[in-house]
Amino acid sequence: MNTAHDRINLTRLVVRLQREVDPASDEWRVDPETLKRTHLHATAVARKIIFARELLARVEQEELDEPQSSSRQHANAAIAQTLDLAEDAVHDVQRRIAVLRQSEPKKPSLLASLPMPTEPAPAPTPSIIPSDPHSPAHEHDHLLPTPTPHDEPLALFPSTPNPPQPKLDRNLLPAEPPAFLSTSLQTQDHLSAQLAEMATLLKRGAEQFGSALEKDKPSSRARRTRLSRTSAAWSPSARAFAGIPSRARYHMARHGLRRCCRGGMGRHAAPHPLHAM
Repeated sequence: MNTAHDRINLTRLVVRLQREVDPASDEWRVDPETLKRTHLHATAVARKIIFARELLARVEQEELDEPQSSSRQHANAAIAQTLDLAEDAVHDVQRRIAVLRQSEPKKPSLLASLPMPTEPAPAPTPSIIPSDPHSPAHEHDHLLPTPTPHDEPLALFPSTPNPPQPKLDRNLLPAEPPAFLSTSLQTQDHLSAQLAEMATLLKRGAEQFGSALEKDKPSSRARRTRLSRTSAAWSPSARAFAGIPSRARYHMARHGLRRCCRGGMGRHAAPHPLHAM
């Protein structure tokens, strides 16, 4: 199955190559205008020829195990001959392209059109002329200079007058401040007034709260005294009730609730322990 499939692909590829390798077609014309296009077409055809040869070799390898027929052998030989002719045509076109490229005038490169850089001239070196060591000027150089008297001490820095400072022309300043500056100042004044008002309100609230606390101290002291007395009165009853078992406390509480529901306790009736508390 693979052999038959490969042979079909090989036959189609060879037929396509025969149409593409046509010296009369414009794709094989070699001239300066179509040089690039013809070169690309020849390169593509050369790759197809290489693939067709690989496909033919694989078909022949797969047919070794099958009985060889004269028709297949003639077909393989015809395909190989067609590929040879196509390859010769491609080589001929590539040779003509190379000859045409050599005959074309070379375009000057951009680097060659640039001027050569020139080296800067060397700076002149001062020449040192040796002086006669026996001359009077040379003898005078070995002597120490005598200090000249000065009435005032020499300044450490040169007394160069400072450049005059430019005077500010008040006529250049605007007569009125800009609008954004006035708006900013008004906003700051408004915020300052609000902060001062808030501080006054907070101070007044603190004073009122302090005076309310001072006024409430006597009533708080009286409530604390009543709570102390109530706690002292309830303490013996609570201790007595705590000594009764829980089951007895439950029955006592239940009995007391029933009596309350029937009309309450009489004036001279003995108080229930829960009511005594």
